[in-house]
Amino acid sequence: MLNSIQQFIQEFPELLRSLFLVAFPVFNPHHKLYFIYTIVFIILILGVYYIRESKSNGFGLRKALAYCFPKSLYTQQSAILDYQCYLINGILAIIVSLTAFFTLSQITSDFVNQFLCGLFGKSEIQVEMTLALKIVYTIFAVLVTDFGVFYAHYLQHKIPALWEFHKAHHLAEGLNPITGFRYHPIDLGLKHSMKIFFLGIYMGIFSYFVNQEITAITIAGLLISSFLFRFIIHLRHSHIWVSFGWHLSHIFQSPAMHHIHHSEKVEHHEKNFGLIFSFWDYMFGTIYVPKVREELTIGLGESDYQNIWQLYYVPFLEAYKRISKSLNRLANARAN
Repeated sequence: MLNSIQQFIQEFPELLRSLFLVAFPVFNPHHKLYFIYTIVFIILILGVYYIRESKSNGFGLRKALAYCFPKSLYTQQSAILDYQCYLINGILAIIVSLTAFFTLSQITSDFVNQFLCGLFGKSEIQVEMTLALKIVYTIFAVLVTDFGVFYAHYLQHKIPALWEFHKAHHLAEGLNPITGFRYHPIDLGLKHSMKIFFLGIYMGIFSYFVNQEITAITIAGLLISSFLFRFIIHLRHSHIWVSFGWHLSHIFQSPAMHHIHHSEKVEHHEKNFGLIFSFWDYMFGTIYVPKVREELTIGLGESDYQNIWQLYYVPFLEAYKRISKSLNRLANARAN
């Protein structure tokens, strides 16, 4: 007991630092609202305005800001729900950070490693730790984590009960950077757990065969892919159409492809589940690459929630109804 208290006291400054970074994300390089990513986003959309509109409308500051941050988009009721959801989820994140003294990825990695040792015996392979090995490890870590996010997203659309929680994100009637934080906590937990779970399995298998711990190449504590992706991530949830072109979009998910994902058009439903890479969607038959800019209506063609509390409790009710119906059908099938 005394040792636990002493350990907690030793870790307390780090805990306070972690809480500070959660409470003030503009100073947290892990967070999408980190000030550098936000500044780059603003520069990018101003650049888009300059290229597309300045010749015909001029490049006055007021016109540029009106184009990049239209008042009607950022003040609509759906956007207000985005902001409220961001604040509440931020408070929940602080609470979680107080209890999360371990990582699921490390636990999963240790379990897989011990399982393989029990099954095949301890690996006798001795591999020299080289830069090339770290690069290989990092490349596959990037692929595994991105597939974890893709597959979680795929399941959120395909499993009716999970869809009720993910639906809160898709009911948004406009896209702004804070829409990227509009997730039900159950939905958010599934996505992160799936990503970390896949990464943990990969870490365990890799460490078993190289017979030592290995770490990926990171920048600011993020996988290099995650760090680089942060600079364009806000374009995914914005009204600014940015495409990577026909060929490159079959490799990388462009912001325009994610706009398609949020479209209420039937032909766009359940398309483009990927985060960074598009080839997962190609493999699962869910890719949709627009050849030209398409006029989109964002949402599901349904009314958004009337207030923030509906966003949090209605998915539980609807998921319960879905599960009850499925159980009743199963019971009737067995009875017959």
